[in-house]
Amino acid sequence: MKKFKELGDQLWEGIALCLLGRALMDQDKDSIKNGVQKTMEAINIFENFGEKRWIGIARGNLGTANIRLDKVNEAKKDIEAAIKIAEETGDERRRSIHFNCLGEVYLKFADFEKAIWCNLESLSIARRVKDKRRQAGALLWLGISKFKNKEKHDALVYLNEAKNIAKEIGDKRKEAQVNYQLGLIEKDNKNQEKAVQYFTEALQISKDIEAAFTEDIRRELT
Repeated sequence: MKKFKELGDQLWEGIALCLLGRALMDQDKDSIKNGVQKTMEAINIFENFGEKRWIGIARGNLGTANIRLDKVNEAKKDIEAAIKIAEETGDERRRSIHFNCLGEVYLKFADFEKAIWCNLESLSIARRVKDKRRQAGALLWLGISKFKNKEKHDALVYLNEAKNIAKEIGDKRKEAQVNYQLGLIEKDNKNQEKAVQYFTEALQISKDIEAAFTEDIRRELT
């Protein structure tokens, strides 16, 4: 940060703050709050430069943070603002990401139909721009949303497609998340042997990549 200030380049300072803020949002709650503060500082800089695209990215990041802080109404406002900016700037990849996050918000509201719609929109955009990483993410959350909506067959279809793409692109974290969700469905189906198989696969991958949700998987196996 100091180096950017010495260069007198405020815009790059804003980008650095935005990226640092997002990285902090993947940690504990105190770090997430710190990340929110850094992101707000970045937004102030972007507004001074009229950097609409970066404002949208930062607002989307704030939405992610607020989901993790259980500030769901604030998250919804941030993500809807981010979607609007992505539409205005023609940033389709970001629009896919933001719809994915909005689907997560509606899951928090237990509005499963809207969550499904948001993730279908995310998937449609990701396919159009040929972004396989985003496709895997949208399919994962579609599977989760369908399972919550008691549509287990559709959930399995989406999750298995997500798993295939995650394997193809080498996204181990996504693969572990999919296995975990498949395990939850098999557990709900009273198919304990298959559930344990999926949880074990998820645990092995998550340990290899030190995923934050490793403890959630361990609990399912005890």
